Amino acid sequence: MTTLANMTAANLAIIHNRFAARPVTKFESKPVAISRTMAVLADRGISLDEALGRAPAAAPIVPAAKRAPITGPAGGPSPATLGARAAKADDAERAAEAKAAAWEGLPAKPAKKPTKATEAADRRAAEKIAKGAKMFQANKALMEEKAAKAAKPTRRPYGDKPTITDACILPNPPDFTANTHKPYRKKLDALTALVAARDIAGLEAFAINPTSTSPKALIRYRDRAISAIRFQNNEVA
Repeated sequence: MTTLANMTAANLAIIHNRFAARPVTKFESKPVAISRTMAVLADRGISLDEALGRAPAAAPIVPAAKRAPITGPAGGPSPATLGARAAKADDAERAAEAKAAAWEGLPAKPAKKPTKATEAADRRAAEKIAKGAKMFQANKALMEEKAAKAAKPTRRPYGDKPTITDACILPNPPDFTANTHKPYRKKLDALTALVAARDIAGLEAFAINPTSTSPKALIRYRDRAISAIRFQNNEVA
């Protein structure tokens, strides 16, 4: 004889859905299926024989056409399905609240005591951070120094290139204070004396061999001085 105990969960779901207001697709387990099916039959006052059709029903069985549909309009969930989902969500929320309340009563976990390995790792990390900050500051200072040098106009050792205005003004002697110009300082003194005397013939006869930057600076100084003296004397070169 067929009983609830020897029926499958799928068959129990069929019987359950015939009389339940909220049909289900399947049960979590067979004991749940038996419990839910027995509750539905007891609520409707229907025995198992009446549910299986082995005996006349004491109460009218709702036809399938009048039961709540599984799907709603346009293929969406039916009101019964939505109600079941809402009930399930409420149960989950109550379970979560109960679990949270249980956790609130527990003492907090003590902080882990640092070990030698963790202390060494923290120390290495701090050293790396300090080293990186030091390198950053050094690179920043170097970049600022390079930017300052780039912004500062460079000055040639024998003066800038002459302009139209410089052609009528006696030039200043080149700066020979550096040790690289030491061998040519006497020639610079002699050349400066000729410029001060405005001796064009002596300046033109002053021989200079352009072998390096020092004699080239002397040549530039001599030529600019000759041009300036001739301009001031209203002479044509």
